Amino acid sequence: MHLIEMYLCSPSLFDTLFQPIIDFLAVVLFFKIGGENGFPFIVLWLFVAAIFFTIRRGFINLLGCYILSNEVAGDFRDYWSRLTSGKMTMIES
Repeated sequence: MHLIEMYLCSPSLFDTLFQPIIDFLAVVLFFKIGGENGFPFIVLWLFVAAIFFTIRRGFINLLGCYILSNEVAGDFRDYWSRLTSGKMTMIES
């Protein structure tokens, strides 16, 4: 029984099982766009996803940076009051 547990938990078993999957993902995700001196496909994928979600979510990441810079400067206005329908206390938030 101990020998079977050692074989099932050995790193070589996991390496042999997952190595083809890892090799395929490495070829697809790190494919160079623009030749040998180009950039990997994953960089383009992440850039397009960041632009898409920035537009899809209404520029919340840029608005959040603006609110953060104002709060760090000491301006504590309620930016979200126009977006919410009711009042909320500090404890509720």
